[in-house]
Amino acid sequence: MGDALPLQFSVRWYPNTQLPSGWTGVGGHIYMSTLMYCLLSAGGTAAVCLAYFRGIELPRRLRSHGKERMAAVEGGGRLGGYGYGIGGATNGYAVPKRD
Repeated sequence: MGDALPLQFSVRWYPNTQLPSGWTGVGGHIYMSTLMYCLLSAGGTAAVCLAYFRGIELPRRLRSHGKERMAAVEGGGRLGGYGYGIGGATNGYAVPKRD
């Protein structure tokens, strides 16, 4: 089907569970540069999210909130389409009060 792919591994056997001095292993421990990279990337991500929210999302929400409040005043007290009206329920699902 294809060409052979010979693999070569370096296998070492140690007499006990203690590794020789100077052995660093694969990857080593957490280095200061890795920690700083994680902190800087988290800070940068937080800054981008904050800038997006305060510059785009918050003004859009405030505009739509103002439009809903104005529609509630002009449309008979129905706030945001949820039926919380002034002077009685206006959502069509309320049971009228019987005398």
